[in-house]
Amino acid sequence: MDSFKLNKIAGAVLGACLFAMGLKLAGEAIYQPGPPAKPGYPLPSETAEKAPASGEASAAVTPIAVRLASADAKRGEADTKVCSACHNFTEGAGTKVGPDLYGVVDRPKGKVEGFDYSSAMKAKGGDWSYADLDQFLTKPSAYVTGTKMGYAGEENPEKRADIIGYLRTLAKEPAPLPKVTEADKQVASKEEGKPGQAGAKAAAGDTAKAAGEAEGQADFLKLVGSSDPKKGQAVAQVCQACHNVTKGSGALVGPSLWNVVDRKKGSVAGYDYSEGLKAKGGDWSVNDLNSWLTNPQAYIPGTKMGYPGESSVKKRAEIIAYLRTLSDHPIALPGAAEGE
Repeated sequence: MDSFKLNKIAGAVLGACLFAMGLKLAGEAIYQPGPPAKPGYPLPSETAEKAPASGEASAAVTPIAVRLASADAKRGEADTKVCSACHNFTEGAGTKVGPDLYGVVDRPKGKVEGFDYSSAMKAKGGDWSYADLDQFLTKPSAYVTGTKMGYAGEENPEKRADIIGYLRTLAKEPAPLPKVTEADKQVASKEEGKPGQAGAKAAAGDTAKAAGEAEGQADFLKLVGSSDPKKGQAVAQVCQACHNVTKGSGALVGPSLWNVVDRKKGSVAGYDYSEGLKAKGGDWSVNDLNSWLTNPQAYIPGTKMGYPGESSVKKRAEIIAYLRTLSDHPIALPGAAEGE
């Protein structure tokens, strides 16, 4: 290639560069961006960082001091029957799956001799005050992140007060009840009549009545079909203290729950059922399971089942939706996702 051609190529490249630079200068002359009104971008506020996690209750609750004043320890004892699968309640009985609950009120947290607490519980510090117990029972995994406790929690404030009232009796000298302050009374007066607070017992009664009316109807089947099995699995974690849930795993304190939906009642080989359950007959239909989970003792008088029951229709539907998945061939339900 001769020098003439090289000069032509170099001239073309130089011309293109000059043309591009001219376009840039012309563009900047037409549009000149101004400085930003506020440099940078906003960072998350401290309030946002401290906002409660999704699903956590943020509404006010009648103070535990007020609820304990009218709590029923007998009802609390009945509600803690399911806890006896993991905890002892008598003095000197020692630990089981969880630590002994005798003398738990005002006891230092994570200090029962011989029990291997989670690191989070060991680091919690302080004593088990009435308020601490109330918060823990609401949702253990939220109160102590990383706790070994499989119990999902009790959302009904009145039931928690009954349970704590019973735990208070587990001592030679029960701790004094907390004094109701003027501030407590003011909060209680604001919350009076709200479902889940001072009016929780009435609301629970309405729920139970509604559940009874829904039994045997297609509405509850549809509710189960549209419920989230993962939520039911979380609620049913406490059941695994007494029941196996995997195929071929056999009985524990209670029979295996694998394939329980539509299984013949009292039919698990090798498990010694109560006479009431043996005589019940029929299969565990969705509606039978709903009645059973509402109140096992009412459904089968004399049952060995210590579980006190679940008052929430929604939670029962979620539990049954989860139990339905414990099968090689889950039964079809209205509203259930295709392919399950």
